[in-house]
Amino acid sequence: GSLDAEQRALLEAQGERLIVISAEPDEAELTAAAARLAQLDPPAAVVEGAPGVVAMPRVRDDGAVAIHLLNRNYDPTIDGVREMPAVRLRLRGDLAAARATVWAPEAEAREVAAAADGSLEVGPLGLWAIVALSR
Repeated sequence: GSLDAEQRALLEAQGERLIVISAEPDEAELTAAAARLAQLDPPAAVVEGAPGVVAMPRVRDDGAVAIHLLNRNYDPTIDGVREMPAVRLRLRGDLAAARATVWAPEAEAREVAAAADGSLEVGPLGLWAIVALSR
């Protein structure tokens, strides 16, 4: 179906916030659309320096923010995950924190300070950790 005048006006009012793809997009078009979407709505937390580690932000009703980190680097030779020696967490601007507390199994809680660029050096990561932000 086609759009009526009211629907077309609503879409056109979105300007650069609108991502348009063809009915049968190729890989390049989908990649470009995904990159544009990441610009318009950047992820809340991005893990750097540790492929296979997933960051899942959680916000409580009182506004407290924690990032759950999960290491998905399973190694069948040890029947466990490989420790990631250096995990850096980059936060979206609205989640920026001056420092954080990192909790991980079988480890003491440790405080980390934000770097000049706002990222947090979480350190080594086993299976999982929780990074509680202090804002």
